[in-house]
Amino acid sequence: MPHFPTLALIDQALGKPSHPFGSSLDGAALECEAQILAADYWSDTVWVTGIVSGAALQRVCNELERRRAALEAARRERIDVKLVVIGPDPDASLAPSLETMEPNWPLSQVG
Repeated sequence: MPHFPTLALIDQALGKPSHPFGSSLDGAALECEAQILAADYWSDTVWVTGIVSGAALQRVCNELERRRAALEAARRERIDVKLVVIGPDPDASLAPSLETMEPNWPLSQVG
């Protein structure tokens, strides 16, 4: 059983597409979308017969292609991130040295 069964069926129906849906980086998201679209636009007999009308197949493919393009664009979008460090002052000269600090617990106990 293919990892993305709906996408595998679509790719098989398309022949050997140059950019198969099933091998997309966003395969999991596209599989979910394909299942929703197939439920909306395909007859239940598609899963028994493997036969889908050309118009219904094209409708689902167009929607999936639109979704794939949006996901790829989102992955390429630059996101600005501001790094905020919460904790001691980052200036090492103000922080006490770990070598001079006395631990408040015994490192080893013999007894």
